[in-house]
Parts: sequence; C-alpha cells; structure tokens
Amino acid sequence: MWTHRGRQSVTTVVTNSSRRLVRNNRSIATPWRRCYASGNKGSEPSANSHWLRNSLGVAGAGTAAFFIYDYATSNRNQIEKPVEKVKDLTKSAEELSSQYVQHKRSVKSPGVYVWGTNVYRVVDPDSKESVVKTPRKFAYFEGQVLRDLKLGERSGAAITEDGDLVQWGKGYSETEFKPTKTLTGKNLASLCMSNDRILALSSDGNVYSLPIAKEDQLGGRKTKEGSWVPFRSGTSSISYRLLQPALKLGERITALASGLDHALLLTSSGRVFSFAASTENYPSFGQLGIPGLTWATRPKGPVDALHEITALKGSKIVQIAAGDYHSLALDKDGNVFAFGDNSFGQLAMEFNPSSPFCDTPTLVPIRNLYRGPWLPKATRVAAGGANSFFTVDAQRILSSKEDPATLRDLGRVTADTWACGRGIWGALGTGKWTHV
Repeated sequence: MWTHRGRQSVTTVVTNSSRRLVRNNRSIATPWRRCYASGNKGSEPSANSHWLRNSLGVAGAGTAAFFIYDYATSNRNQIEKPVEKVKDLTKSAEELSSQYVQHKRSVKSPGVYVWGTNVYRVVDPDSKESVVKTPRKFAYFEGQVLRDLKLGERSGAAITEDGDLVQWGKGYSETEFKPTKTLTGKNLASLCMSNDRILALSSDGNVYSLPIAKEDQLGGRKTKEGSWVPFRSGTSSISYRLLQPALKLGERITALASGLDHALLLTSSGRVFSFAASTENYPSFGQLGIPGLTWATRPKGPVDALHEITALKGSKIVQIAAGDYHSLALDKDGNVFAFGDNSFGQLAMEFNPSSPFCDTPTLVPIRNLYRGPWLPKATRVAAGGANSFFTVDAQRILSSKEDPATLRDLGRVTADTWACGRGIWGALGTGKWTHV
C-alpha cells in the first residue's frame, strides 16, 4: 500500500528560500523610491499630496522595519549562512524513503511488467518465445494505471483506468492474441478468473459473469440492456450473466474471490455467498461451504445460483479468499474460517484420508500456534492453488502468575505470517520440502 504524503517539493522550497534572501538583502530605500516615482515632474505638489506622501512614507517605513526585524530575528542563521540552509535541504531530500521515490516514479510512468511461461501468449502476445525469463514491459498497458490484473496460464485479463475489461492470450482467442476490450461501459473495479469464466465487480456492486473464450462470448445468449434514454433498450455485444443475490436494504457486494470451479461474494453487512463459477465442473470438494451440496443435490434453477453460507451468519466477515478448491473467510474479531479441499493441509488442519475435504466452515485454531501468554488475531488472509496464508498480530498479555510491574513487553504486538498447504515446490516459504 502506498502512502501519499502531501509535502512541498524540495526544489520549490530551495527556490523560495533563495528568492526571499535576495529580496531581503536588497537596499530598503529602493522600493520606497519606486513607490514615490508616480509623481509628475515639473509640477508643484499640493498640500494634500505632501500629506499623502508623508503618511505613506511613515506607514511604509514602519511596515518594512517590522518585517525586517521579524525576519532577522527568526531567520538569523538563514541570513548569515544561506549555503548551509540549502545544504540541509539537499540532505533531507536524500533521506526520502526509496518507497516514496519509487511511488513517485511509478505515477509519472505507469506500466506493467510480466515474465514467465508464454506458451499461450499471455506474457508477450507479440512474441513466439515459450518462456520470458526476465521482466518485460507489456506494451499495450504503457502509461496506463490499471484497476486490477489477473494472469492465468492460458489467458490474461485486466481492468483499465476507465473501468473496461481487457482480455488476451490463446485462452481468449486461438488466432488473435493481442489485448482486446470485451466488457465495456460497466465501470468495473475488480475481477477474478475461474477455470473458464471471468467474474467482474463494478463500482456500484454489480457482479458480471462471462466466458473467457471469445467464441463463447459472441455465440452465447446476449443480455438485454436498458438505456438512460426513455423507451430505448438494446442487447449486449457479448454474452454475460448478471449475478444478483438476495440483498437487504442498503446492502451491496464489496468483494469477490474465485477458485477454479467456485467463487465467493462478500457483502457490506459481512455476509458471504458462494456459487459455481465454471461450466466444466461443479464444485465437489466442499468449497462452497454448503453442507451436502453436490451436483445431484443442487436446487432447481441456474447452475451458478448463489447460496448464502449460513454457517457464517454469526460472524461479520470482512475478507474472503479462494484457492483452487478451498475457501477462507476472516471476520472482524480476527477469526479465520476454512472449508473445501484439505488434501495438502491447506485448511490448516491435519489431513484425514477418510475425509479429504470439509464442506462446513471450520474455525482455524490460530491460538494453538502460540505458546504462553499471547493473544493472536488474524488480520489478513490469502489463498492460491493448494496454499493458504494468514497474517497474525499476537499481543503479549498478562498471565495469572505474572506481576505486571516486572514485565517490560506487556502489550507488545508481534506481526507474523503463517502458511499452510502444498509445499513440495517451496511455496510455503519455510525452507522445507513438506506439506501442511
């Protein structure tokens, strides 16, 4: 997260200081002469003009004397040693954090750098290289500030600064790999990708679901769209579905997350909805968080019907995350709930061969990760593939056998990051080739 600080430019400060010094080193008689230079030569001044000149002279002299005294007493070192002042400002400029400097540069010259596998023309649509080993600037997004960006193995998608959806890669088109605007005019804010569909959230809380492939977008059923012009309506240029859960008055959708076959929606009141987000496979590992829900037991209606996760009703959820086949939810009290596939321990629970997944949101035992008088609370959750990540703030508290007068670290907070799941490729960051 960038932190913007509204501070004055160093160059501007130096320039203003220099100008101020020049003005105050100038003879004070000069501006007075300029003030009185408006009289007409060769004519006798009247009594009124003499009185006016004398009054202005006294007022000007008093004002100038006050400013000179005030400036000299408050900025004596600046007048005596102007070089040192400039030197100090230069030093302060050098002490600017690298993060601030980098942020300033990125705002002046925004762009996207991508690297990795390019078999499906996702990293560089213009190159036939199968692998791009070093960061390469994405030409299409040169000078653009993106609202969101997602990359898959077969396709890529992004939301531009205008809120339009852009897609590219062989997953989108087998013949045209270059970025193309698809869903436009919806003021989109964020997106996620499942196995074969894109889910996009607009700024006003609408959720759009559309196929990734261009052929399916053009050949699928088009949606009727209204218009701000009375009695006028039209049809969308591509096929998409508008997902609308049963919301309360004033409630809106604020976030979404998806795995390969499923997706989650979070509302402003802390409720969570789940639904099938793929046309190829129905979620079958409990990642929807609805006990007993399968392809055979699903209710009548659309396959991607939304289901409220009632097991989370007692908690106000503030963040959601989804891996390939599992889900995470964080509530306002710092509790984490996990459900879905647990084949690699990605639910932060021991793997049970007889029950490889959990279809009911289960509380992650974060307190068991700490020994002694610590009060841990999760602050963020993230998921990807078969891995889960938690950031935890653990506060040092007083135990029943301790004297607070003898403790120096009482109330100290330690920020930790925990990972679980598939670590055979080093994704857990623990330095060990292990799972769980």
